[in-house]
Amino acid sequence: MKKHKSLFTLWHLLGVLVFGNLVFIIVGFYFEVFNMHDIYSWFMNVVIQATIVFAVFEVRDHFRKQSEDSYKITNSLHDLQRRYSEIEFLSHKDKVIPHQVLLLNTQKKKLEVDFEEKLFELDAFFKMQFFEIMKAHRKALVFNSYAVRLKHYDDLKSKVVLRCEKSTYFNHLVTNLALDFGFHRSGFSIREIFEPGPKLTPFEQSKLSNNLGLNMLIKSSDGYFLFQRKRQDVSISKGKITMSVGGAVLYEDCIRDGKFSFYHAVDHECEEELFHRPAKQPVFLGFGREVDWGGKPQFYFYTQMKQSFAVLHEAFQRVNDESLALLSVEESKLEAFFLEHFEEFEPSAAACLVYYLKMYGKEKSVTR
Repeated sequence: MKKHKSLFTLWHLLGVLVFGNLVFIIVGFYFEVFNMHDIYSWFMNVVIQATIVFAVFEVRDHFRKQSEDSYKITNSLHDLQRRYSEIEFLSHKDKVIPHQVLLLNTQKKKLEVDFEEKLFELDAFFKMQFFEIMKAHRKALVFNSYAVRLKHYDDLKSKVVLRCEKSTYFNHLVTNLALDFGFHRSGFSIREIFEPGPKLTPFEQSKLSNNLGLNMLIKSSDGYFLFQRKRQDVSISKGKITMSVGGAVLYEDCIRDGKFSFYHAVDHECEEELFHRPAKQPVFLGFGREVDWGGKPQFYFYTQMKQSFAVLHEAFQRVNDESLALLSVEESKLEAFFLEHFEEFEPSAAACLVYYLKMYGKEKSVTR
């Protein structure tokens, strides 16, 4: 767990404040300058000062957490459409998502992974600026682990084969997840240098980590679709509505009995967040690239559970530490929920739901 610099600054300031006043009181008492009433008054003054300082820091940190996402990843759809003018953005009804569809799996293609143990090496630029860029996440609880990077894919007649290699989550934090952070005194961002548009850089040529993202829409046994509401201290998507389960695809989650499989990670993510695994292999809905995150690949799935919403909700409350709430939506109200709360959706979650609606609903148009 990351310790924040501001937290140390706060305690240093409070320490100096208390120590300084304490020394002043002791010296004054020793030389009989103060009586007990004066000491009591000074003590109360220290308490009031410390309380004010603490409150100011808490308020400042609250607003920094609220706004952190906006200065590391742009949320302006207009700016993204203007920059990436040659990309067709995913849409549903009048809602447009900063997402490029690579495959809507209407042909029910299989998903396979050709994994290479080689570790992706960051470009020299990111190595030099690593600690400066990491400041973009100073208000988030971050971790590091081996992840899975997409470097190429083959869309074949009956299957999609992903060519992947190892990366790390820290690599992801300083590339895809800090694209618009003005880390340099020049004011230039990673997006302006490495992903200026009007198209996204192909995976084979990209300097970004492009770790695989997983999003799965889940339906409970009693007919409810599940969504999460994220906390404010996660590294990205603070306070947003996300999929039933989802997150970064970590290398260790893909390994079972010495064999690598994407679906091992799907099962693990589901069990980790809801304490239960899918009853059967989830349906592969398709995949695409998140334009706001520099073309990060996102993969979408759908499955049903044997458990009711009540059972899943109880498990969620017991094991989940990144979300505030587990939301439930009836199937007949799914599209209405999406349209009403669209602005609250994380883009990858919105895309996952639209993939589902386009495959199982009446709408046929994929892009706009």
